[in-house]
Order: sequence, then C-alpha cells, then structure tokens
Amino acid sequence: MPADADQMRTLGGIARLLGVDGKTISQYRGAIEARVPEREQRGSRTLYRVRAVIEALNEIRRGPGVAVDPEQDRRKRSSGRTTGTE
Repeated sequence: MPADADQMRTLGGIARLLGVDGKTISQYRGAIEARVPEREQRGSRTLYRVRAVIEALNEIRRGPGVAVDPEQDRRKRSSGRTTGTE
C-alpha cells in the first residue's frame, strides 16, 4: 500500500501512483464505483480514496489474464486460451 493511500486522486492519478497504465484501472470504473463510496466530484473529475480503490481492485481482479466474466470475454477462459474464431 502506498504511503499516501489516504489521499483523494483520480483513477488516472492512482494508476500513475501505482506505476501502471491508466486503462489498467479505468477499465474497472463501474465496479470501483459500486464498491467505493468515498469519492468526491470536482467539476468533471471524480476523486477516489487511493486505499479504497486498491482494496476494490484486489477484490475485483482475480489475477493476470483472467476475465472478470469469462462468458463475455473470449481472451482467456479457465480451460485455456481460445482462438478467437468461436
């Protein structure tokens, strides 16, 4: 957990803090908003508590390359990779 985990930041700011691409976090925006009640609206920006987003991501993400909903995602299923021609 980062030292400044109680700060409020945008999802992009949290991604930069963690050293990952912004899409790594923003793709889970809907799930994060459902799990993180601590957020502030500042104009067009939404700020989230860093600690809460990290905890939500740990609940949401099952590991690298595993789809949240394998039935809707053809990239990887529990039985192995698909060819994309299904």
